[in-house]
Amino acid sequence: MKLNTIVQAMTITLIVTVMGGLYFLYQQWNESIHDESRHHASSTISNLHDEISIYLEVQAKPVKTLAQLPATLAVLDTGLPVDYQQANQLLDTFCSTLEALTCYIMDAKGTTIASSNRNSPKSFIGKNYSFRPYFKKAIKGKPCVYLALGVTSKKRGIYFSHPVFKGNDIVGIVVIKVSVKRLEQKFANLSGIAVLGDQAGTVFATNNKKWLFKSLWETSGEDSKALDSNRQFGNTSPVSLGITRNTDNEAIDIDGNYYLLRERVIERIP
Repeated sequence: MKLNTIVQAMTITLIVTVMGGLYFLYQQWNESIHDESRHHASSTISNLHDEISIYLEVQAKPVKTLAQLPATLAVLDTGLPVDYQQANQLLDTFCSTLEALTCYIMDAKGTTIASSNRNSPKSFIGKNYSFRPYFKKAIKGKPCVYLALGVTSKKRGIYFSHPVFKGNDIVGIVVIKVSVKRLEQKFANLSGIAVLGDQAGTVFATNNKKWLFKSLWETSGEDSKALDSNRQFGNTSPVSLGITRNTDNEAIDIDGNYYLLRERVIERIP
């Protein structure tokens, strides 16, 4: 499962007007700058890809553990008052230990039945999130990592979901939502522009706040329809930044700024 796209965009300043007698020297200098920029961009995006992949792999492990604990199955299977109490206490422990935003359990229809934020004004209890991809994939037996704004909380988060099995049957799913801030800190001090986005190129995390929740490229009708249905970025469809690219991995935006692009896909998280 291809999850996210990372783009390392490094702005290149081009000298348009040069003296004729210095043209040859300029060409050599310009090519040298390009080569250095390409090498730096490739190295940076490779390191960033590895760091984020490892981070997501580590973060994906607790939700699998939570899905396999007896208290999780019990609240989905029997639903006795004592089971709800134990399940909620378990979610509180996971949420506190992991410093997560929320931990919750959903039944097979997508309704939240236990949650670490149950006492909050924006409690998830009784909320149905069956339209979210992290539910749709997990209820089919596929663990999922999903980047989105919270429908209820309106906060950015990374959702890790995992199916809960009773024998061979899936009876519900568990979800752990963590903040995107720790991940975003990994490229906060880069000299170029770093972007973490979805497959359609919508910016979910970046060190350039003007690009947040905007689309790098023109969004297709199919992608727009999907964003509207799962409300990945709230009720507003992302506005395109109007960046166009060529076969040399160079691009230009609507303001005439040139970019050298490096893009890596984060593959399926175990």
